[in-house]
Amino acid sequence: MKFLKSSCQKVWLFDIKQEANVLRAGFACFLAGCKSEISFLIKEQEVVALVPSKAANTVLATRIINARLPILPSPSK
Repeated sequence: MKFLKSSCQKVWLFDIKQEANVLRAGFACFLAGCKSEISFLIKEQEVVALVPSKAANTVLATRIINARLPILPSPSK
């Protein structure tokens, strides 16, 4: 995928590769006030991922090159 924006629109990921338990982004931008868990809509399915600790709950925007966001397991219904 080329571009992915979080549901809250505070996280932008570019050049994304989705693996089994992680989202890898060539470049990631986290806006101020970003929470530690972020949800994305990928192929009409909600995916929740953890934000790197240096980017979560900050007062400034943070950019990370080659970011890895672990995907949280979805609750079983």
